[in-house]
Amino acid sequence: MGFGKTQAHCGSGRVAQALVFEKGRKVTLFELEQSLPSGFHDAHVHGFSVDYVKREATITLDVLVGVPEGKTDFERETYRKALLKLSGLEYLVIDAPDSRYQYAKPGTLWIDAGPLESAKLNSKIKLPSLQSKNAFAYLFFVQDWNSFFYIAATDSSLEWLSEPFMPND
Repeated sequence: MGFGKTQAHCGSGRVAQALVFEKGRKVTLFELEQSLPSGFHDAHVHGFSVDYVKREATITLDVLVGVPEGKTDFERETYRKALLKLSGLEYLVIDAPDSRYQYAKPGTLWIDAGPLESAKLNSKIKLPSLQSKNAFAYLFFVQDWNSFFYIAATDSSLEWLSEPFMPND
């Protein structure tokens, strides 16, 4: 099957289920998202980096690792800073922000995400077909902009950059 369930500390001092992937196995964003307690729901993007020569993209973000059933705020609202790495990049497309939103305000971007094939899009952008049979396409909704960005790649990974923390509002 390629992966199995294991228990891993994701952040909030509680043990949450996570997926452990076989070394060398390509992982889709859907599989990666399923391994996180809340997926990419309520994550906050710090920035993007794209290397077109290597066909790689990275996204630095704060991932919600708290668990909804947690008894304390810390158990429910814990985040960890992470580096999302995408290889075999086919495209990264960013919709223009909705002009009715404060898109120029400094700060992280509050997002949600999901597989592109399951989404009903109202975007004016026509996305290209995937070139590789192993590629996946994903969309991220930017709450602060009321718009999307789209990624297609053949592999993904997540590297933790911090210990668990509570966000400063």
